[in-house]
Amino acid sequence: MTERTKRKTFYDYLPAIIVAVSTVFTLILYSTYYAERKLSSYAAMAIGAVAPFALVFVNRKCRLNLPYLLVCCTCLHIFACIDLGTVLDVYHFLPAWDLVMHGAFGILGAAILYYLILRFEGEVKAWHYLAIFLGTIAIGAIWEMYEFVADLLIHTDMQRVQEAIANGNSPIADTMTDMMIAALGAAVYLLIAGLRDFAARRRG
Repeated sequence: MTERTKRKTFYDYLPAIIVAVSTVFTLILYSTYYAERKLSSYAAMAIGAVAPFALVFVNRKCRLNLPYLLVCCTCLHIFACIDLGTVLDVYHFLPAWDLVMHGAFGILGAAILYYLILRFEGEVKAWHYLAIFLGTIAIGAIWEMYEFVADLLIHTDMQRVQEAIANGNSPIADTMTDMMIAALGAAVYLLIAGLRDFAARRRG
C-alpha cells in the first residue's frame, strides 16, 4: 500500500474514527454521571460506533461513490441519534431533537438513494424520484418496527410510549409524527434535487 493510498484510506475512515472517539467520551460520561445505567444503552453505543465504519467500508468496497460530505453527515446523524439522543437522553431535555433527527433521516435517506441510482443507472429519471420517496418512507417504517421490537424485547422506550401516556398523548402519535417528518425531509431534498437536475438539463 502506497503512502497516497494510506492517506486516502485514513481520509475515508476519518468520519467513522471521529464518531468512535466521540462514543468513548459518551461511554465515560454515561458511566460516570448517569445513575440508571442500562445494558441496552451500552449495546446502542456499540452499534453507533460500528455503524459508521460499516458505512464507509461498504461505500469503498462496493464503489458506491457516495459524496464525502454525505458520508460525514450520515456518520454525524448516527452519533446524534444514538449517543446524544438515546444514550444521553437529549430527547428528554430537547423534545424537538426527535423531530430534527427524523427530518434529517428523511433528507439523508433520500440523498443516499438518489446517489445510488445515479451511480448504477447513470441518471435520475422522473419516476426515480417517486421510487426514492417511497423507499425512504419504507426505510423509516422499518426503523419504527425496530423501535417497537426493541421496546418489546429489551424494555426500552424508543417509541416514547411511556412519555406519551404520562403527557396524556396518544402513544401512536410519536410514530406517525416521526414518519411524516421523515417523509417531509425526503420531499424537501427531492424537490431541491429535482429543480437542480431540471436546471442542469435546460442548460445542457
